[in-house]
Amino acid sequence: MQQFIRANPGLSSRFTRTIHFEDYTPEEMYAIFAGLCEEKGYREQPKFAALLKAYFAKYPGAKIGNGRGVRNLFEKVIRIQESRLVRLPAEARTPERMQEITVEDLVEALTRG
Repeated sequence: MQQFIRANPGLSSRFTRTIHFEDYTPEEMYAIFAGLCEEKGYREQPKFAALLKAYFAKYPGAKIGNGRGVRNLFEKVIRIQESRLVRLPAEARTPERMQEITVEDLVEALTRG
């Protein structure tokens, strides 16, 4: 936001107060992701949480957009999961598989631009 306001000198005179919000910690960002999974009925594969927490530790909140970045990543993981599932034969798309997001889904989401 500071960069945006500095880009137009007229804006700084209109916004005279600044409220600073701390970035989310890696644990808080993971909790947001896990909450979205729970809300939407998804389960993480074993080792998923460790990989995601390591990613959030490497790329802190401000670097990925805090809560919005977590939501965007969640949505990307789900799109990748859906693409993976649609390639399976219909009989292989069990309710358990439909609810599971895999480490591979996450890795693809993190490496795809």
